[in-house]
Amino acid sequence: MSDLESRVRAVLHDERYAVPGPPDPTTRVAAAIRRRQRNRMLVVGVAVLAVAVAVPLVLGPRRTPDRPTGTGSSPGAVPWLDAPTPLPSVAWSSPRSATSPCVAVDLSPATVQWAPGTANGHRVLIVSVRNTGLLPCTLADPARVHGADLTTGEPVTLVGQSTTYVDPPDDPTNERPPTLLPGDRAFANVVTDTGCDGGINPHTYRLDDITVVDRRDSLGAATAASVCPIVVGPWSRPLGADALAARGDAWPIGPLSAVVTVPGTVARGGELVYRVTLRNRTGDAVDLTPCPHYTERITRASATYRLNCAVHVIPAGGSVTYEMRMRVPPDLPAGDCVLFWQLGWPNGTVVAGATGNAPITVT
Repeated sequence: MSDLESRVRAVLHDERYAVPGPPDPTTRVAAAIRRRQRNRMLVVGVAVLAVAVAVPLVLGPRRTPDRPTGTGSSPGAVPWLDAPTPLPSVAWSSPRSATSPCVAVDLSPATVQWAPGTANGHRVLIVSVRNTGLLPCTLADPARVHGADLTTGEPVTLVGQSTTYVDPPDDPTNERPPTLLPGDRAFANVVTDTGCDGGINPHTYRLDDITVVDRRDSLGAATAASVCPIVVGPWSRPLGADALAARGDAWPIGPLSAVVTVPGTVARGGELVYRVTLRNRTGDAVDLTPCPHYTERITRASATYRLNCAVHVIPAGGSVTYEMRMRVPPDLPAGDCVLFWQLGWPNGTVVAGATGNAPITVT
């Protein structure tokens, strides 16, 4: 036997080089289970990774919803924006000559709504009618409101007068009596007042209906408390060229109302810091685009600024509070007065209903 043959035989008999035989059934099953577990874990890992990558791609970056923000004197409010702006010019129509008297068949049924703003204990129920006829007519017949004093049980009839707290005499912005073209509206104010006699012993009134010319229209049995006698104002027509279009069927109640909150006093020559809350009473969002302006006034001191439209959408049923600042002239007369605030669009029209006022004392 050659040396090569002897070495080959030695290798063949060496157990280190033996070819392994087929595994037994138990070993085969265990190995298959381990492979299946490894494959399942691999699939799950890949799926988790895919979801983690896909979710941001589908959803996009997270957006922070619009909400009032602010710091300083009015935390939680949209900060004041130092952006004075000239008051937009408004085209005014001229008073019309009287024509044939309106008759009931010319006029739509009366609609009523409470004005959102109150001042010095007053509340205002605004009644409106529209000329639904084919010809112009003049509504000169005073309104008559019928109801009852629920405190005493006595019936009450109120006849329209020339002036009320919100109907100043010689008001150049309204035509009285109003001459209505087809489609025009006339308005009358029913004014309550709890500021008389220190507000003691208020009576509760129910307002049942109103006589428009010779027809009675329902007021929905509106109730109101008043210490002073309730006063009904004259029928009037706003003279702003676009006032009726801007105010629509519910002038001056519109999609927004304004609530003004002020400190009790402000010093002459100082800065008044106050808040205005705009509330959306409708079921649709109100988009403040284009960004409106606002006018603030204390007696003869007045200023117009652009609103801070960082929050440009007021959601349905929602509200936004704004910080306001007003510089008070040092020569402003001291005493009790009213801060008036009004929102307006850049074209000069007033935002329907977005008017508020609050009593304040200048010291």
